[in-house]
Order: sequence, then structure tokens, then C-alpha cells
Amino acid sequence: MSRFEDHLWREVVREHGDDLAQISRPRARRSRLARSKLAIGGGIGLAGAGTALAIVLSAATASPAFAVTLNPNGTVTVTV
Repeated sequence: MSRFEDHLWREVVREHGDDLAQISRPRARRSRLARSKLAIGGGIGLAGAGTALAIVLSAATASPAFAVTLNPNGTVTVTV
């Protein structure tokens, strides 16, 4: 802090220190907005995980869109 701020803070504490010491801080309240953001974020995360799981499971059972065959004469056949 600068000298001015230090001086100002000392003045405030000197004049109002006793009053400030007796004041208790109010309890922090959780807002509805914070809870709704948490619920929305959880829902989006759950939907994303479900989508990823569906893609992985369907890709494992689907046949590939191409086939590569190595022939005995050294040629390669690609079937789409």
C-alpha cells in the first residue's frame, strides 16, 4: 500500500476500531443462481458422458466402412 493508504487505514482503525471489532460478519448465503448453475452443469456433463458412451458402444459393434486385404502375390486390395 502507499503511504496515503497506510495513513488512512491507521486513522480509520484509530477512530472506529472498537466499533469494527464488535461487528460480526454476516453469514454467506448460497444463491439460487449458484445452485441452478451447478444443476445445469451437472446435467450437461451427464448428457455428454451418455453421448460419449453411446458413440463408443455403437462404434464397437458397427462394421468398418472399408476392408484391406493382403493378397498372396504381394498386392493389396482395398474394398469400400
